[in-house]
Amino acid sequence: MKKQIQSAVVAISLVATISIVGMASVFGKLTADIPFDFMVNGKQLPAGKYDVKSGGIGNTLVFVNSAENKSVIAQAATTGHRGSDEARLVFRRYGSQYFLAEVVSTTQSIELGRTKAEREAAKSAGSKLALSDVQPEIVTVSVNAGQ
Repeated sequence: MKKQIQSAVVAISLVATISIVGMASVFGKLTADIPFDFMVNGKQLPAGKYDVKSGGIGNTLVFVNSAENKSVIAQAATTGHRGSDEARLVFRRYGSQYFLAEVVSTTQSIELGRTKAEREAAKSAGSKLALSDVQPEIVTVSVNAGQ
């Protein structure tokens, strides 16, 4: 019985390691120069040059701005396998507020859910325009893959 448990633990550990390494290598590293302040996972980040990497666990992303010594980890809502010819970051903009919506690489896309801060920004924009359902402006920023 003890050997079976040990074998099961080793097998699960091996599968988890392969999955983590596989996800990190599929996504790689993206580098983007973002010209505006933006929100990721409810956290405000300043404009600047960012490296975007897979966090290696589940659908996590890591955003690092070395110059500002700022970083944030975000949990993605969904991951798709549809890539694009051009890697990019997609933002939803309400007034002067930008919210990261999607990270698209050449091999996959990773979507981030709407946060409480984004829902509040949408409501605020809707009340200013006397509309109940305001659609955000979609803004894209090109990225360099594998830098």
